[in-house]
Amino acid sequence: MGDDFEALDAELARHGWDWEHELVCDSFRLSCAPELPPEADEKALEAWITAHIDW
Repeated sequence: MGDDFEALDAELARHGWDWEHELVCDSFRLSCAPELPPEADEKALEAWITAHIDW
């Protein structure tokens, strides 16, 4: 997925998400990805998004 970061960023923007903001936003983690631990890194969040968002 790392090679497709720009595509992921564009797709998130199309859905109204600001990737950089949402990446560090605790409310996003709590409301959308509560099973992710607070220390989850960018790769863990990317994996969660890929597995749970129906594009």
